[in-house]
Amino acid sequence: MGLRYLFAAFDADGSTLAFELAGAVDLGFAESYVVTVNGLIMEYKATPDAQDNYKIDNNGTGDVGRIVFGSNLSNGDRVTIRAFINN
Repeated sequence: MGLRYLFAAFDADGSTLAFELAGAVDLGFAESYVVTVNGLIMEYKATPDAQDNYKIDNNGTGDVGRIVFGSNLSNGDRVTIRAFINN
């Protein structure tokens, strides 16, 4: 099994709660992703309900992975996603 490092960064616009990744993700490892907003680590929740928690699914455009927060982030918030994923 080979692993590679995933890093993605986004700037929130105040009206978006979901951010799409470049491809589909292995949902078995969804809780191992490190998601930050402005440098603060966010909490994984199966059903997010606030700006400080999120879920991961493969429901993005073309079935790509996406990070979905419980509510819209503030304009200018910096979102980063880090994980080791299967090749």
